[in-house]
Amino acid sequence: MIYAPKDYNKIEEHFKQYVSVSYPGIKPEDLPEIQLNAIKDAFYGAWGQCLLNQRDNMPLEDEEKAVSILENFIKQVSDYYTARAGRNQ
Repeated sequence: MIYAPKDYNKIEEHFKQYVSVSYPGIKPEDLPEIQLNAIKDAFYGAWGQCLLNQRDNMPLEDEEKAVSILENFIKQVSDYYTARAGRNQ
């Protein structure tokens, strides 16, 4: 079951959702501490990098271009996971 964030303003809630999607049937607290920390470090690092990229590079003066960039990012992530799922079958 996919975890639904209780508070969308808390990154920790999104991390729990990420774990539920990436590791079906496993709760973060069920992972070995070293694995949980590695996954969490990567998740928070990626989240932070994405925010910095948006802050520093998003063309805020051109909403259409900004939306296009975000849609492209979403497609790239979707394509990655689709390809990953195909390799894991």
